[in-house]
Amino acid sequence: MTDLLERKSVEEIRDSKNCIYLLDDEDMFSQLGHKVLLSRKVPCLLNVAKIRYNGQTELIYLTEGLQNYLTIMPTLPRDGVYMLCAKVMESVLKVKNQGFLAVENLDISMDKVYFDPKTYEAYLVYLPLSAGEGENGPLFEAELRHLLLQFVKQSSTIISEQERCIVDALTNGTGGGLEGIAKIFQNTKQSSPVQERSLQLISMNPNLQITFAMRGQAATIGRRKGCDLTLDFSNQISRLHCTLKKKDDSFYIKDEGSSFGTGLNGKKIPAMKEIPVKNGDVLMLPGIKFKINIR
Repeated sequence: MTDLLERKSVEEIRDSKNCIYLLDDEDMFSQLGHKVLLSRKVPCLLNVAKIRYNGQTELIYLTEGLQNYLTIMPTLPRDGVYMLCAKVMESVLKVKNQGFLAVENLDISMDKVYFDPKTYEAYLVYLPLSAGEGENGPLFEAELRHLLLQFVKQSSTIISEQERCIVDALTNGTGGGLEGIAKIFQNTKQSSPVQERSLQLISMNPNLQITFAMRGQAATIGRRKGCDLTLDFSNQISRLHCTLKKKDDSFYIKDEGSSFGTGLNGKKIPAMKEIPVKNGDVLMLPGIKFKINIR
């Protein structure tokens, strides 16, 4: 949680699925801010549910279908982090320009900024608290610059002149104001479009060094020649064993009725049924395992 919110005595409850906060003082709660959240006038803010817990106000923010930076980072192209930073700044400015909300009430901790894995739109946690004082503006700006620096530095080695300029601007505080920070990433947003996701299979067997990159919307795997990935080292692999498919930027595996079956993460999948796969899954065929790498 950011320093600004800790100063307001907001208690965070760790939860594996959602973001949960307890307000120590009911007088801190802003009915106006809560109404704005419920109205969805600022769609970049996470949906919130308000309940009473042991006499305190509990706020539960729903994150289903979204990913934080650490989980979405492995799927990004190398320079995709700059596009994410631009998305974060778009969302922050929407909060600022709404008129009834205070940006200081955003939790911009690294694990509290969420992204849609398909569109990469940024979703933020806004706590409906009594409006902060004006002097909190510079502190919020400093915390925001620190967040963006964390994003950039964890994504890759800084190698281009443009990347060095971005890091220098964030570190030195040049530009001024939230709009100035947003301008740092304006050009990078144009040069870092969302790229189509691709899938690779990387052999986990030391004696079988095989790497396969899927091209197009489907790829066949089997023993026969003519398959996109031919595996002829074992008779237990069927002539047409399984098929990889891509639909709406998601990937699936289908066992084509093979004799010895296809496994995913230690479990045999049903034949002739498309099963979704994700980055880091392990695909198992007779005599070989593949790590699935989706970027």
